[in-house]
Amino acid sequence: MNNTLKQILSGIMIAGDAFLMLVAVILMTEGDTGIAIFMLIFLTVDAFLSVDYILALHRQNTVLKEQEVEEQIASLHSQMEEEQFAQKEKELQRKREAEDDAFVQDIREEKDDSLEELKDKLTKKEQSIPSKK
Repeated sequence: MNNTLKQILSGIMIAGDAFLMLVAVILMTEGDTGIAIFMLIFLTVDAFLSVDYILALHRQNTVLKEQEVEEQIASLHSQMEEEQFAQKEKELQRKREAEDDAFVQDIREEKDDSLEELKDKLTKKEQSIPSKK
C-alpha cells in the first residue's frame, strides 16, 4: 500500500479517536466516569501512536526520495564520465590522425627531395659524360 494512503488512513483514525474522546467526555458528564477515563486513556495512546506512525511514514518517504536523488546523481555522474571518456578518445584519435598526416607529409617531402637529388645527380652525370656525335 502506498505510504500516502497509509498516512491518510491514519489521519482518519486520529479523527475517529478525537470523536470517541468527545463521546467519552460526554459519558463523564453523565456520571459514567470509570469507562470514560479508560476510553480517554486508550484513545489518547492510540492517537499518539497514529501520529508516530504518520511521522515514521514521512521519514520513510524522505529517505526514499533521497535515495532516488542519489541514484539520479550517480547515474548523471557515470554518464558524464562516459561522455568525458568518449570526448578524450575522440581528441586522441584526432591527434593520431594529425600526427599520421604530418608523418605522411614528411615522407612525401623526403621522397620528393630524394627524387630531386637523384635527378640532379643523373643530369650531372649525363653532362659529365662526353656525348658521342
